[in-house]
Amino acid sequence: NEYPDKVKFSEPREVSLRINENSPGASFNKLGLLKSLTVDGKSPVVPVHLEFMKYGTRAAHGQKSGAYLFLPDGPAQKMSVGTPIVVVTTGSLESSIASGLPFATHESILRNGGDALEIRNYVDIGDMSNTEIIMRLSTNIKSGNQFFSDLNGMYYVKREIFSKIPLQGNY
Repeated sequence: NEYPDKVKFSEPREVSLRINENSPGASFNKLGLLKSLTVDGKSPVVPVHLEFMKYGTRAAHGQKSGAYLFLPDGPAQKMSVGTPIVVVTTGSLESSIASGLPFATHESILRNGGDALEIRNYVDIGDMSNTEIIMRLSTNIKSGNQFFSDLNGMYYVKREIFSKIPLQGNY
């Protein structure tokens, strides 16, 4: 079968995605990482800096950091994403951008009728021992020490950062 449209190849460039003028929109840098968001065509643009960081692990009482125990050995270190292959798919029902990073496939999806940007990370750290990877989103939103996070894909829970407890206690 033939594709309905021709496949286009281009040099790495910044990309903006939106299904229609009333849907959420997102802009991405030439590496395919999120650069800004907008709720709809009338809302202001919110700058977003997306980066991947990693923590080394330490042992405490004979246990290493893992799925249920987060024991970082210090502050997060920035991960290099190299020069990934970026695939942009646009359509009337869904638009997406995917980046082939050295340690993950990072995908951002906008759907027609949807009210949010969906981000998926397919991570492979098989060759990285004792490493914890995080995706950090930085914005200019002034939320103080409060934020919301996803709780097992079911709902959002309000969280608060307390400076008196260790990093892992806040997350």
